[in-house]
Amino acid sequence: MDMHSLPDEVDQTGSVHHPLSVRLRRIEGQIRGVAKMLEDDRECEDVITQILAIRSAIDKVAGEVIKIHVSRCLDVQDTAGAKDTIDRIVTLMSKMN
Repeated sequence: MDMHSLPDEVDQTGSVHHPLSVRLRRIEGQIRGVAKMLEDDRECEDVITQILAIRSAIDKVAGEVIKIHVSRCLDVQDTAGAKDTIDRIVTLMSKMN
């Protein structure tokens, strides 16, 4: 999947946004929500639940970015270059955990 195959989203003003940008803005909102929860002295379990949801959302965005990168790289590289790219991507993925 490359960036061109991800459908853009149009907001109420008619502005077009890339789906990953939309996801990231949603994550920003979640983070602000957690900060507010801490200010309001909310239950730790509720805060942790939201933090885990944020982490999951970030992991999904990272996965999509990796898919896009792999697709772009493999479209334009020869076998040796593709192998090097795949090795670098595997290293990146191992850092995600």
